[in-house]
Amino acid sequence: MLWDTESIAHFLYRFFPQYVQSWHSLRKHERDMQGLVKQVDMARYLIIQIYGGCYFDTDTEPTSSLEKFWDTDIMYARAVRGVRSLPEHLPSHHVDWSSYDFLLSADNWGAKDNLSTVTNCAILSIPGVKFWQQVVEHGLPRKDGKVLTSFGTWALTDLLRVAKQQKLVRALVLPSFYFNWVPHHMDQDPPEWNVCLHHNDISWGDDKLKVPWQA
Repeated sequence: MLWDTESIAHFLYRFFPQYVQSWHSLRKHERDMQGLVKQVDMARYLIIQIYGGCYFDTDTEPTSSLEKFWDTDIMYARAVRGVRSLPEHLPSHHVDWSSYDFLLSADNWGAKDNLSTVTNCAILSIPGVKFWQQVVEHGLPRKDGKVLTSFGTWALTDLLRVAKQQKLVRALVLPSFYFNWVPHHMDQDPPEWNVCLHHNDISWGDDKLKVPWQA
C-alpha cells in the first residue's frame, strides 16, 4: 500500500484521533518540506504499530525479495561501517529473525555523538509494539525543532538505545548494506544479499551532515 497525506489523515482519525491536530500542525504551508517530513516520520511509526509488516520509503528500490531475506539465517557485514566498498571476506553470524519484534537498518555513515545512528527508511515489525508510539510521544514536545531530533533518525536512535539497554524491546539493527544501500555513496554494486537500494537524494533543509569522504 502506498500512503499519502490523505490516507494518513484517515488512518489517524480512525486509530489515533488524539494526534490529528498535532499532525496537521506540523506542516505550516504547502511548501513546508520539513513539516511534511515530520508528518511522514510521525505517521510511519503509528502505522507500523497498528499494522506491523514492512515499511519502506518511496525513494527505496527493491533488488531482491523479502522471502529470500527471511529464508536465510545468516547476517553479513555486522562489523563493517563507514566504507565505500565491502571487504572481500565479510564477517557473518547466524540469526533467528523470529526472536525480534522489529528490525531496523544502521546508517553506513551517519553518526550522533560519535555513535552510529539508525535510519527509518525501512522498518520491519510485528504489530502492537508500543515503542513506536513512544517515539511519537517523545517527538511531540519537540515538533517545532529539527527533523532529526523531533521524529527523525537521531530521536529514534536515542530512544532505541535506551530501550535496548533497559531490555524494553527486542530489536535488531541490521548493517546498512541490506536495506540502506545508497548507490552514490558506494563504489561497487550491492551484494547478492542486499534487499533494497536507498537513493536518498532529497534534502529537507536541516540535514546538513556530510559523509566522511565529503567533509
